[in-house]
Amino acid sequence: MEQNLKSKERKIKMPEKILNKKVLSIVLALVVVILLAVTWGVHARKMAKKAAWRQAQEQFLAQNVPADFDWKTYVRNYADLRNAGIDTEAKAKQHWAEYGKNEGRVYQEAPEKRLLNEK
Repeated sequence: MEQNLKSKERKIKMPEKILNKKVLSIVLALVVVILLAVTWGVHARKMAKKAAWRQAQEQFLAQNVPADFDWKTYVRNYADLRNAGIDTEAKAKQHWAEYGKNEGRVYQEAPEKRLLNEK
């Protein structure tokens, strides 16, 4: 009789364990979802800040770099730019707007050179 009682107790406790496991798995899933949402929110804010910074940088360059800026000539004219790794249009424009303009650096070929190159 005592053995029957123990087996009945096990039968009763077994559903509770299963229920506890289900509740635990649901809680864990909710925690994962919350963590993902928080992580995504942080990532989205970082991306928005980067986009705003890029837009501000583009506006700065548009306002401070002349339309006839020849970045290849600008880099070709100055070895220190090439040595500093300035090898793209964006880098050249950024450098000229921040430093080259105030230093009086030339971003176009001299007219005499242009005439010689056109012939």
